[in-house]
Amino acid sequence: RFGGSITVSGITFARDNNMITVSGTATAAYPQATLIRYDDTLSLEIGQTYTISKNVANVPNGGDLYLVVYENNGQTTLATLKNADSQTFTPTEAHTSVIVVAQGNGVSWNNATMYAQIELGSVATGYEPYTGGAPSPSPDYPQEIQAVKGRNLWQWAGAKYVNASGD
Repeated sequence: RFGGSITVSGITFARDNNMITVSGTATAAYPQATLIRYDDTLSLEIGQTYTISKNVANVPNGGDLYLVVYENNGQTTLATLKNADSQTFTPTEAHTSVIVVAQGNGVSWNNATMYAQIELGSVATGYEPYTGGAPSPSPDYPQEIQAVKGRNLWQWAGAKYVNASGD
């Protein structure tokens, strides 16, 4: 698993928290870097359905930036996000790996970016940064705070709160 950066076949994969940046000129057809190895901390439950999704930008003409999910020490492919933004998969063993591939021999990459996430269930939701269990929103992970609407709507009425929903 790489943190920081690694250069493979002329391509530098840089990982900064939740973003992967790809730069360089590929000297092979499929430069790739392992995001999560089977022995890292990714813990998926056998038999559960998961969705892996990606959001990419600045991919050069002739290039493709995608993810592959493996198990069985890289012998079995569970999902390939090449022509799709998300895909579901169900692990049959506890050891799962995720690699990122920058396809295109001779293609020049100039800070292409990818955000990737794995989530429980069969629906891909909008990207949210992994906070490592830290509360969010926070100064480190700012997000818009949305007001709750409907049955839980309360208003200040002088000396007490009143239920504004009429319930």
